[in-house]
Amino acid sequence: CIQRRRQRRTGMAWLEPGCERGRAGSKRMKERRKTVLWILQVLVLVLLATCAGRTEAAKHGGAGSRDFYAILGVDKKADEATIKKAYRKLALKYHPDKNPDNQEEAAKKFQDVGTAYEVLSDPEKRTVYDNYGEEGLQAQAAGQDPRTAHFGGNAGSAEGGQQFRFTGDPFKVFEQFFGGGGGFGGGGFGGGGFGGMGGGMGGHQGAPLQDLYPKGSAVSRLKTGKFPDSTSKHIWLIEFYIPGCPHCRNLVQKWETLAENLRGIIKVGAVNCEMDAQLCQQQGVRAYPTIKLAFQDKYLDYKGERSPKQIKKWAYEHMPSDKIQNLLRGGSVDEFLAGPCKSSPSKACVVLLTDKYETSPMYKSIAYQFRNKMAFGEARGSNVQLAARFGVKKYPLLVVVCNGDEQTATEFAGEYTSENIAQFLKSYEDGTACRVATKKRASSRVSITASTDLKSLRISDLKGFLDSKGTTCEGCLEKADYIERVQSLLGLHTEL
Repeated sequence: CIQRRRQRRTGMAWLEPGCERGRAGSKRMKERRKTVLWILQVLVLVLLATCAGRTEAAKHGGAGSRDFYAILGVDKKADEATIKKAYRKLALKYHPDKNPDNQEEAAKKFQDVGTAYEVLSDPEKRTVYDNYGEEGLQAQAAGQDPRTAHFGGNAGSAEGGQQFRFTGDPFKVFEQFFGGGGGFGGGGFGGGGFGGMGGGMGGHQGAPLQDLYPKGSAVSRLKTGKFPDSTSKHIWLIEFYIPGCPHCRNLVQKWETLAENLRGIIKVGAVNCEMDAQLCQQQGVRAYPTIKLAFQDKYLDYKGERSPKQIKKWAYEHMPSDKIQNLLRGGSVDEFLAGPCKSSPSKACVVLLTDKYETSPMYKSIAYQFRNKMAFGEARGSNVQLAARFGVKKYPLLVVVCNGDEQTATEFAGEYTSENIAQFLKSYEDGTACRVATKKRASSRVSITASTDLKSLRISDLKGFLDSKGTTCEGCLEKADYIERVQSLLGLHTEL
């Protein structure tokens, strides 16, 4: 065949069937080799492309993972000083206490910023992240080879979107970064853990389980079983804290001062969330310190500046006053005495006459304390008509009326403090004082004759006289109206 091919080149070749068949087989073998080589080349290219894609995905954290450089807003070649500068700016911006109206979103960003800083400020973690993404960090944290994170390792695959868990407390990192003062100039904002933030409600890991408020403090230590609810006698202002939180420690003196200032009006307490984490979770506490105003079955969150003055103002504005009936005129007083006064458990009701136009925090507090025992009414703004009816000589005037009978009215004669008034009203709680007053009133009605100086009597005396005769004084507003009505009766009766 070789000879024939040579002859073919010179034009002298003649073909034999066997030689042609050999030539065709050789050609087919070459084509097969080329096909196999082409397939192998394609497979190699596909494999290289897959590896490159996985490596690139790893560098970007995998699907659903975070880009720590983008979170801090820095270049991938950023040095340590640049990373610190970026963290300082973003940590201050997204601190939950600087975003009271959007704490949930701010808390998420604050956590991401803290995680990004933890990784990029650590050379070893940064190297792992740059080469293998968050999956590699997860694998390293689990004691595995980060290089296996994307190729069947137990750390998960890029498609899983698994994220690196922040191993520290973002608030503790914040505290350490800003030198322990939080960077806010001494306690204007809260610290503490957020649900899901590497420890969550547990707060600062390793912090001692101590109380910031010792026994004997003006601040009451509250816990499960000793926590205000709808049956509590007083209105409460409550701080939820953890001892390791620097902002909580900065608030201690202010909270003690607030407790002293609110004494007798609002009870001030504190809950150590490391001691009673379950109670804090039930109350929805997500940041420290958290402040709530508790009354009835309500717990109101305070979101303003943490200064005693602002907290006190907010608490006063939100104290309940629905237990106090506004007495505007004689008719409303009559309805009050005939209704709530007679139907109260103790048969007693309290009437405050004042020259103020707003209900005072002290009276709100008193009304709340005795809300289940007696009824409360108030005549504000120097009501001339009612002042004459109750014989007001000086404001304020507080009287207790039994069984709706003005003749039993007993004036409070002590110094107008919350403690003194509360002590005065306690004698009426069980109804005994009103029973005594009613009997005394029945045996000592004012005797009025034609010679009695009616002007020297109180309206309540004149009204009682008319009541004893089975008549009323419709349309009577002033004391002169009652005197005129009594005089009309005296014209018919010389001795009554």
